[in-house]
Amino acid sequence: MKRLSFSLLWVLITIILVAILLFPVYQATGENYQFYLPNAVAIVVAITLTRYLFLLDYHWFGDINWLKVVLAFAVIPVALFVIDSHYEFQRFLDEDGIHSILLDGKSSAITGYIRNQFILFWAWALIACIAIPIKMIRSIWRSYKAKIK
Repeated sequence: MKRLSFSLLWVLITIILVAILLFPVYQATGENYQFYLPNAVAIVVAITLTRYLFLLDYHWFGDINWLKVVLAFAVIPVALFVIDSHYEFQRFLDEDGIHSILLDGKSSAITGYIRNQFILFWAWALIACIAIPIKMIRSIWRSYKAKIK
């Protein structure tokens, strides 16, 4: 029960962080920003997978090896989605630019925030997607070795 409530608490924290990070973007662009979903996914993936990397023993599936195998392979399509989202975002920056979707119509400090925030969480999510299979395989191997002894 403790592990499940720990996970639910982190889900709540992640949702709050997504709202806090995307609210300035919404204030500046309104509905014009077409990358809310990819941006939110990158934030959620980055935070959640990092949590699994460092706090796996405190999660409800920390002892379930078959679920770790599923997670190790499930990050592949997630990583592809994150990479594709970044390419789309970069294409948008190159062709239109963030200033084209701002509500006030002029470039401001928010353009740097939008770009840097998306790229930060994109890179973080991609690194976490690469690291999570290694962590899961290591965790499975350790539990297997513990059962043998």
